[in-house]
Amino acid sequence: MEAVEAVVSTQSTWKQWYQRRVHGGNSGAGNNWAKGHYTEGAEIVEQAIDVVRKEAEGSGHVQGFQIAHSLGGGTGSGLGTLLLLKIRDAYPDRLTKTYSVYPSPKVSDTVVEPYNAILATHQLLENADQTYVIDNEALYSISVNLLKEDHPTYSFLNYMISQVQMGCTASLRFAGQLNGDLRKLGVNLIPFPRLHFFNIAQAPILSPKHSGYTKLFIQELTKQVW
Repeated sequence: MEAVEAVVSTQSTWKQWYQRRVHGGNSGAGNNWAKGHYTEGAEIVEQAIDVVRKEAEGSGHVQGFQIAHSLGGGTGSGLGTLLLLKIRDAYPDRLTKTYSVYPSPKVSDTVVEPYNAILATHQLLENADQTYVIDNEALYSISVNLLKEDHPTYSFLNYMISQVQMGCTASLRFAGQLNGDLRKLGVNLIPFPRLHFFNIAQAPILSPKHSGYTKLFIQELTKQVW
């Protein structure tokens, strides 16, 4: 966690994030869901919730909360779902949505990633209102085969995920007739409360290197979506 803070603090956007908004621990969860959920994560979750509470109190109208996490490691799956549980307890009348990166056997770092993902999915079933499923293998496949990135970095993969997040929240940030808030989005897409796992389609998918001189046509956009 300290390494993550050190990397974030060197970014150009660091000034936008006051230090009080960033909280970390001295060690990770060691790719162990139980450590992230019950031991290491439990030691810092109250401080993390305090940061969330301060941000919520500073907002005029809180519709809900978003969590972006990976389910392959111990911190993202264990601490991420513990934080989700605490938010559900503290704000039972607010919606929770997650962008969850699921592991893949082809790009897996450790053998316990499937176990972490299964244990985290159980928590998402119970405590999340909307879950956007992001396949790790699909991210790499799109990066290599479609966007022609020979060695995709985490920054590039995070850029792709951020594009999806902006697309999913566009109707919340801009005026329109469809899905004006998180609750309407859920009502239109969720047939049963536990059936809230969404498949994502994004168009256009462009590399930031080529976005400045790429022409877009309706036919190409439709082809990419479907």
